[in-house]
Amino acid sequence: MELAETLAGQLEQSTDYEGNDIGSASAPRAQDCCAVCSNTRGCRAYTFTTFSGGTCWMKSAKGRMVVRTGSTSGTPYLEAATCGLENGVDYVGNDIGSVRSSSAGACCSICRNFGGCRAFSWTNTDGGTCWLKNRKDATTRRDGRPLWHSKAKAPAVPCYAEVVEIGEPQRLRLT
Repeated sequence: MELAETLAGQLEQSTDYEGNDIGSASAPRAQDCCAVCSNTRGCRAYTFTTFSGGTCWMKSAKGRMVVRTGSTSGTPYLEAATCGLENGVDYVGNDIGSVRSSSAGACCSICRNFGGCRAFSWTNTDGGTCWLKNRKDATTRRDGRPLWHSKAKAPAVPCYAEVVEIGEPQRLRLT
């Protein structure tokens, strides 16, 4: 699993935040859109495309996420982590992936945006590692070093998302 993180927020490859356009600006790379959006009044998200050699489409909000090859989207800020953490606790097993993460708050955001993630454990080992989990079962106390922080989400009710990929919308059940 590879997640591209900017200093401000997380980039989402092959993703277009549809609608909510408030302006556009030329930029050679998706990473440059973060600074452009940060300096644009009312900009809360952006989508980069290769249109005209590189264009940042400034957005007033994220909007519906659409799969679109060649588009990269992100936010000029890290979304506030709303996770209440259990300090010194590791949720054992049920790993669905791991990724480097500099903090438990960043790990919370990654889990929130990763399909199927219902819990996580974060440790500061090796510069920070986020262990994504599909559920919370057993817990283990991990006091002292390394630091451990964990959080489980409330069980999610089934929901639906529209995914568009060159054609008509399709309804997919997310679990």
